[in-house]
Amino acid sequence: MPAPSITNLLPNETVHQRLLLIYGTAGVGLGDSSLNVRNISTTYPAQSFRCTDSHWKALVPLDPGKNRLVLEHSLGGKTEIDVVYIPLLQNPPLVLAVLVAKDSPMVFDIPDGGERLPFEYDVIRKFRLAAYMWQAFTAEQMWRHGFGRRTFRLDETWLPDTLSNKDNETLRTTARVHVVRTDLSVAELRDIELAQQKATQTADNVVPTPTQAPGPPFDQQCYVAGLILDSTWDPDRRAILGHAALGGGQGHMRLGIFGSHLIHAWPSSLEDIDRCLLDVTPNDIRRTANDNGETDVAYKSFCIGSGAFLHEVGHAFGLIHSPSGLMRRGFNHFNRTFMPVENTARGQVRPITVDLEDGSHWHRIDTVRLRYHPCFRHLNDDTSVQRELGGPCFYPINNHIIARSPTGIILVEWEVEGLGVVSWRDFTHGDLVEPFEYAISCDEAVLKSFNGSSQRKISLSVTSTNQQSARIDDVESFRQNASLHIEGFGTVFKSQTVGHGNSGGTNHDFTIWFNKGHDLSSIVFYSGEHYLSGLDCMFSDGSRERIGRHDRNRSEMLFNKRAILKHLIVRAGWWVDGCEMVFLGADGEEMCSGWQGGSGGNGPFRLEPPARCRIVGIFGNTGHHIDRLGIIYQCD
Repeated sequence: MPAPSITNLLPNETVHQRLLLIYGTAGVGLGDSSLNVRNISTTYPAQSFRCTDSHWKALVPLDPGKNRLVLEHSLGGKTEIDVVYIPLLQNPPLVLAVLVAKDSPMVFDIPDGGERLPFEYDVIRKFRLAAYMWQAFTAEQMWRHGFGRRTFRLDETWLPDTLSNKDNETLRTTARVHVVRTDLSVAELRDIELAQQKATQTADNVVPTPTQAPGPPFDQQCYVAGLILDSTWDPDRRAILGHAALGGGQGHMRLGIFGSHLIHAWPSSLEDIDRCLLDVTPNDIRRTANDNGETDVAYKSFCIGSGAFLHEVGHAFGLIHSPSGLMRRGFNHFNRTFMPVENTARGQVRPITVDLEDGSHWHRIDTVRLRYHPCFRHLNDDTSVQRELGGPCFYPINNHIIARSPTGIILVEWEVEGLGVVSWRDFTHGDLVEPFEYAISCDEAVLKSFNGSSQRKISLSVTSTNQQSARIDDVESFRQNASLHIEGFGTVFKSQTVGHGNSGGTNHDFTIWFNKGHDLSSIVFYSGEHYLSGLDCMFSDGSRERIGRHDRNRSEMLFNKRAILKHLIVRAGWWVDGCEMVFLGADGEEMCSGWQGGSGGNGPFRLEPPARCRIVGIFGNTGHHIDRLGIIYQCD
């Protein structure tokens, strides 16, 4: 009998996840058998995995350092392989948190006849194993896309381990699950108006707030998977109460949350995976939810409950809705990543090889984003690129849009309204260096080439290596308004603006022209602690251009020689928080205004025209503050 072979692991490979997903073949022909896997370098108990028509998949726990795995097929044949596990402790972790109401009974929905175990035994075990399965899945997906054994690490500490129910909770470094008491009561959390099915649900009114000021690790840059324990199925109103499937965040906190209403179907140990992921027990909607009509049997409750939760964690990592995979609705087949067979109403799907895993994958554009995420860094990655260097900006020229980024561009995406992403290009293949400037054709033929795009808005997004993105919501409108003919200048182009235009007050558009035959004499900047409020530009002929509000905080920049505006550095969010203008004198010397305004918002963005172009003006609009700001430029 041939020895078991491993498809996705080479001898002495280095990995960075505690639970390793491996798969391959053993034996020959059809039928059911088993594969016994031992890690003889550790005290982990041996595990037995299903082998279907000669195909098997296994989840193997590792200890830091070298691990020797021994694989023995039940029909004969033995393979040994070494693998090295190095946890990347320098990367920020994914933190696991159970969010509970202030008066929570600390229980979750279970089917009729289900065994109710203590919270610490059941919820903690299930959540911990689910997170390690997410980690193993992600590492495998990144490897398949050519990005090595990249994955996120979990917030771990020295605790009784629960991955195996044969292990008697041996002390090991394992994932910590934080229990966070919130300011909502069970009744408030389960308000029908805040249910997932209601349009009134938003992140602002459904995400529970901790009752105490959060300490470590929540008081610093943090990525959190939050399980809402007190979610429950209401059979009378046919609604899942206290549940929210949301992901994202801002500032130092990035959060993916999901309800507990489906965790009754999650495995609590490695030995439990086979049973749970093949369980076709019909769902009893008198006791447990049929989420979105897609969890009619138990194993599908695992797929939605765990896979859709990972979808929300994906949003916390900055992922968007992709053309396919988990960031679409591919989590319906999440079980197929871990099992060589699936039970269905129409019989078994067997064997489940890589090409039959269907939606259980990260799409290419997901893995490109994750490749550059700080949670996924490898030791030999260039970490000199910092988020503070700012994001990409768009500059139209004729039938092209020039995307520029000070940190390098990794992804260009086209979206069609109602269809999502329809085309993309990434710059991460082989030795291809991420470009700092990329010309994107957007003539009529290109725009019409997208299937189904007739009469629909087409948008364009660019992502840079530091995870910052820029977006044009309507390419055709942007293109039509991008150029204009000005007497005395000829044809000029307008960049994309930065700032969302939301400071309130009466909105006024503005344009200030430079190089119009008279030299700039001075600029007065008016600002507050968190904003840039106005500008006053004086010219050599005595004329002036004034925009915005003129607050008491003023700073004047004087010019004693001819100068042209070279570029702007801008921080902006809802409005323009602050900026610096850099001019170039006739003698080639740079003159800087210094930073004016606040340091909040996104960015900084560097507004600088493409090569062989020069700035001839600035434009934007004002409310209470300067809300938007862009440059006008002319090309040779």
